[in-house]
Amino acid sequence: MLVEMLASFSLLCMLTALLLPQAVHLLSERKHMRQSYEAALLLKETAAQYREEGMTAGRQAVERGGVVYEIQSTRVDEKRSMVCAIWTSVRNREERRCQALRH
Repeated sequence: MLVEMLASFSLLCMLTALLLPQAVHLLSERKHMRQSYEAALLLKETAAQYREEGMTAGRQAVERGGVVYEIQSTRVDEKRSMVCAIWTSVRNREERRCQALRH
């Protein structure tokens, strides 16, 4: 009886040791994908706003879902502009997603 309990407990420990890191990695990856998707939506909204109201170069901060995205807009030349969303990801790296705009 004691041997069976020890065997079961050691099997449970091994499974937890193998599966828990994978589960944490999957959750982290899902959050990273959600942040990238949110940045894409934010760029799409910002691009539409700039097309309607006109382009203004500069930076602004927008918070969505607990993440602060910095929107950076720059004019490349008289016909093109670039809008970028910059944020710190789950991996503690600075991520950047950009979209080119034509006037």
